[in-house]
Amino acid sequence: MSINKSGKSETYELSPLEQDRIRAEYRYASTVASLLTSKPTSTKVEGKSNTEKLLGILSNSFILLLLGTLLSSVLIPYFQKKQEKRKQQLSLMQECFSQFLQFSNSIWQEYYTMKTIEWEDGISKETFLLQQKERNRILLQRYDSYAKVQSLAVAFRPEGSKTESTQEKAIRQYAVEVTNVSDRMIDWLTAIYCTPKPPNKTPCSSFNPDFDKSSELDKIRVLLNNLGNQRSDEVAASLILGFNSL
Repeated sequence: MSINKSGKSETYELSPLEQDRIRAEYRYASTVASLLTSKPTSTKVEGKSNTEKLLGILSNSFILLLLGTLLSSVLIPYFQKKQEKRKQQLSLMQECFSQFLQFSNSIWQEYYTMKTIEWEDGISKETFLLQQKERNRILLQRYDSYAKVQSLAVAFRPEGSKTESTQEKAIRQYAVEVTNVSDRMIDWLTAIYCTPKPPNKTPCSSFNPDFDKSSELDKIRVLLNNLGNQRSDEVAASLILGFNSL
């Protein structure tokens, strides 16, 4: 709108081009005003993953120094000591197994020593004493092996345990059975020596008139086969099971 010379107002319309120019200037001014009055917005940073956080911690030289000290002074010596103790325990178990084989074999040695007089009708005092001497030598070796087996078998116990292990119980029971068979052998040998020979005289104060050399020896063989084969294999298997449990 404008006023002419006569003082009357008259309407003045803007051309389309001028209207567009004004609109553009208004939008520009609004944009500038908005930028000047608005608060700065913070850029959102995505959180780091656990792996990235761990790598960040490990990249710290002080942390690496602490970890190195821990490994060299605590963890490595601990595992070395544990491994050495395991090797020592395994060595004791193997020695126990070796001594058990000697122990179990002694009953066969005793049997074959006695078997040399199987077909004799009777034996002299000299032969009897020689048999006893050889038997005593075998018994001494057996007792020595058993003492070693007993002391070494402690290695089969769990660490810090004072309770007898399964292997110790098996060895002790086997030793009882060995002693029983060995006693039967000496009874057989003594009975042969004491059985009257012509002219029906016995060197002993008493004897068993019902003694039968062959049948008694057959009974001993049955016991010996069970003891020297099946039972010894069972104890040996128990010892080997102890090896594998380490």
